[in-house]
Amino acid sequence: MDAQTLLQRAGWFPGRRIDVADDLEFVKSEGFTVTPAAERFLQEYSGLVIDWETNRNPIVISGREVARGVDAGWCDAYSKAIGVVLSPVGEYSHMSIYIDPAGALWGGSDSEYGLLGSLMDLIRGTFLEPPTPFDRHLALD
Repeated sequence: MDAQTLLQRAGWFPGRRIDVADDLEFVKSEGFTVTPAAERFLQEYSGLVIDWETNRNPIVISGREVARGVDAGWCDAYSKAIGVVLSPVGEYSHMSIYIDPAGALWGGSDSEYGLLGSLMDLIRGTFLEPPTPFDRHLALD
């Protein structure tokens, strides 16, 4: 099994584009910034639930779902710490998934966070390879 196959099994195909205007408005209404990179990513991947038999939790790609479940303050804190704006694009278990303006994915769970890489990297690190722990920690006041 490989990451590309898991992505395709979730419903992705080359050229996939969906209307995410309502979801983006919801994300903004919850206090998050939506960057062009987030909009492009969600147009291609939103609505996908990626899973594999090695793990009971799926990766859910949905700006709406993550914006509904996490405080925008965490996103702001991660953004400030790394010096770029992050936008929410999904979730996995207790981790929120964000995208930076260059298209790289980041993960965060409370004060722990780190760079995930591409969606393929995230799929491989979640289902096919040993996970890489977060390498950054927010200094909370």
